[in-house]
Amino acid sequence: MFIDGMKMVLYTPQCLSLKDKRAITKSLINKVRNKYNVSISEIDYLDNIKKIGIGIAIVTNNPSLNKESLDKILSFIQDNYDVDIINVMYE
Repeated sequence: MFIDGMKMVLYTPQCLSLKDKRAITKSLINKVRNKYNVSISEIDYLDNIKKIGIGIAIVTNNPSLNKESLDKILSFIQDNYDVDIINVMYE
């Protein structure tokens, strides 16, 4: 069993309120969770309007599959959401 994680910080310049930010965050979390079957949650910057801190964990029986899946998730977020990725940290 192999467990990997990724923490990312996203910047949302278009958000003018926490309500806007939470709508984007909720959509992103639900789509990633359903599409890639991973554990994902907002873990940081909860009261910051412009930043989103996301944590993702994945468990498989193949370590290369974990890294590949996390890279696909990163590409999915870049392609489908109007956010800037500030930082990505693999664990």
